[in-house]
Amino acid sequence: MFIRAGIYLGYVGHANLGDEAMWSACRKRFAKIHWAHYDQLAYPMDAQKFLAKGRRDGRYLIRWVGDELRSQRHFRALATKLTHRLAAKLGNEVAILGGGTLINSNEGELQSYRRMWERTGRAVPVFGAGVKSPEFWSARPGWEDRRKEWVSVLNQLPVVGVRGPISKRLLEQAGGRNIVISGDPAVWYHTPLKRGSRRSRTHRRRRIGINCGSPAGGMWGDERSVENALGSVARELYRAGTEVEMLPVCPQDVPSCWRIAALAGLAADCVHPVFASVTEYLEATEHLDLLVALKLHAAVLAAAGNLPFVMLEYQPKCLDFTASIGWERFTIRTDAVAGEPLMNMLSEMMDGLPGLEQELCAGMCTLSKGFADYCRTVEALLMSRN
Repeated sequence: MFIRAGIYLGYVGHANLGDEAMWSACRKRFAKIHWAHYDQLAYPMDAQKFLAKGRRDGRYLIRWVGDELRSQRHFRALATKLTHRLAAKLGNEVAILGGGTLINSNEGELQSYRRMWERTGRAVPVFGAGVKSPEFWSARPGWEDRRKEWVSVLNQLPVVGVRGPISKRLLEQAGGRNIVISGDPAVWYHTPLKRGSRRSRTHRRRRIGINCGSPAGGMWGDERSVENALGSVARELYRAGTEVEMLPVCPQDVPSCWRIAALAGLAADCVHPVFASVTEYLEATEHLDLLVALKLHAAVLAAAGNLPFVMLEYQPKCLDFTASIGWERFTIRTDAVAGEPLMNMLSEMMDGLPGLEQELCAGMCTLSKGFADYCRTVEALLMSRN
């Protein structure tokens, strides 16, 4: 038995449910590997600065010791670094480019990816990442289209699995020869329907969830216009007897959810706390009939639970996912959101929920199978001996 230590390149540790869901899926799917995310290994504690601060402030040292006794955070970090050091000496350190829209992101991401090839001395597979689209990002200051640079590295892999058809097309336009649609890593959580339906409907009132927030990198259109449109829709739904709940999936979503609830005249308890785990989110959405989602992984995890949803496409990555499961017709760009089209779509969906659940499940089952096949290829790369 040999130690295999893995480095996960991706955003982790910011209380964002989507990022944490993909990180967790990686650890669970490739459980034979001792995983650490990139930041755990990139920023070692400066012992000299720590001791100097402890001498100046004894209370800081006491607090630090108390925190360490409770959490053992630094002890675990030290154990992780020692594991990776040993694995590296044995030639058993590996890395993976995690989920998220990381390809064509910025020069820093590209350099980090290249360094992982150099550090491990082996191929670094891609775990269903997305590709930033020039259609949206070229208008953002400082962003450059580096697809050809990415492709020059990615073409060294036997196969590259990306989130959806838009990501696949963007890389192929730049010369990518080995690109497949593996699906977003969060499809790993999908469970097929039992008895053809999500649940028996015992409640009389319809229940709709709404997710909104301030996305990193901005959106098509104006954030407050989207909030006003969602507030109007939520108010109309509520007055018609529909129960409405607000579902933030990261701390940055909370103010937006509160504003929409206030615009709609909803009770304070309609806003959920930020979800700490995928399990919490799936349990909270189990009793919903529909979801309106702005954040990508609010929708991906809803699909994992076979909950029909409307995707508010604030960036191309949202359509990238919905196109991977044949759900484009329930996708609305945020610069085209208005009360009437969204209300008409929700009414149409309400009239055909059982069929939509089955359609969504079928799309997710197909994507999940492709994801499982791709993960076997990735596992072979990660577990191979140099």
